[in-house]
Amino acid sequence: MSEPIKLIIWDLDDTFWRGTLSEGAVEAIADNLELVRATAACGIVHTIVSKNDFAAAEAKLVELGIRDLFVFPQISWQPKGPIIKELLAQMQLRAPNALFLDDNPINRAEAQYYNPQLQVADPVDLPTFAPNCCSAANPTLA
Repeated sequence: MSEPIKLIIWDLDDTFWRGTLSEGAVEAIADNLELVRATAACGIVHTIVSKNDFAAAEAKLVELGIRDLFVFPQISWQPKGPIIKELLAQMQLRAPNALFLDDNPINRAEAQYYNPQLQVADPVDLPTFAPNCCSAANPTLA
């Protein structure tokens, strides 16, 4: 990651958790839960941009005990690229300081089309850069 990460934008299905919520049960990924808690503790903000039913997704996040760690969740059936662009503007953040995690390369490409300097990653790459998230965002807490 080239710029310090101040915001992590999560997709939910097959990214934050295993499975697709609208198709039935999903399974929490313990490493993702821990990453959200640890990076939130060192000042990184988390949000959600996911194609899902808002009420069902929010209920699952409450069940997992982490709903309060996500700000301004954008859970709808709308295209992700424009939503991320608007979200960054509302939060007054630059795209290079945000990281979008999504398992679908089409969604990542769309997000970068609307936000050319946005950092994007496949969730399988999380173990590569997750240990450096806090040190990059706030070196005094590393």
